[in-house]
Amino acid sequence: MNSDRPIIYLFRRDLRLGDHVGLSEVSGLGRPVIPVFILDEIFQNYGAAPKWRLGLALASFSETLEKISSKLTLRLGQSLSVINEIIKETGANEVHWTRAYDPAAISRDKIIKTELELKGLKVKSHEGHLLFEPWRVKTKIGGFYKIYTPYWNSVRDRYISPELPKVEKLQPPKLWPISDELLS
Repeated sequence: MNSDRPIIYLFRRDLRLGDHVGLSEVSGLGRPVIPVFILDEIFQNYGAAPKWRLGLALASFSETLEKISSKLTLRLGQSLSVINEIIKETGANEVHWTRAYDPAAISRDKIIKTELELKGLKVKSHEGHLLFEPWRVKTKIGGFYKIYTPYWNSVRDRYISPELPKVEKLQPPKLWPISDELLS
């Protein structure tokens, strides 16, 4: 039955419970949610200082999740392989994440989405890092703004959704996946 099968929520740069579109959606489904962070090929290319800050952020976010009876599963490896391992371990049949907009992340996420959908899993990416998705703010000729003032003139009167409430509870899965030790 789908209602018992967990949902994997991939965290990237969005280590928060408040004003989180995707996490708010999956928490409201009443199904188990497995928060996951993968130190993948993109994060592994970071320098020492960003990795150090990332380690602090992951530790803090792990503590935050524990306060709502959840936990962050940490994994090291290639994203698609790691996701497939966690699916096999937990029986999850959905994977969600917040969109990233750099070319490497877009390419990675397209591959993940295609491969998982071919296996019959539900995959959904959510907005969340930006006030406006890039494809919703274009110049009159259809390109992207390169100068701030024209960009600001285009967006300053647009509607901005109100802040979403903080997620207060995530239903735990029957079986937590194994977590790796990262950035130690």
